[in-house]
Amino acid sequence: YDGHMTGADDVKAFEELKAKGELSENEPEVLDCGKHAGMTTDEARSAIIDDLKVLGLLKTEAKKAGSTQGNRGKKDKRSSKSDGLFSKIGSFFKTII
Repeated sequence: YDGHMTGADDVKAFEELKAKGELSENEPEVLDCGKHAGMTTDEARSAIIDDLKVLGLLKTEAKKAGSTQGNRGKKDKRSSKSDGLFSKIGSFFKTII
């Protein structure tokens, strides 16, 4: 593994080795990373974040200046909207692969 996202050609080579019985016992599966194939992990992460922003699925919030207090002792105020977000993100990944 060279540190780059794998693609369709890598999957094909993996399947050929698997069919010949030439893989080690615990060989991990090879995935087709679609348009992210050939990118490093950092490049792919940046591209995915950009895609999520374009689709409006990633919300960024500015941190309050000087705020060092965490959420300890406070109630979790997240709404059920997050469930919808995860559904949208799942749909997004199905379209890019």
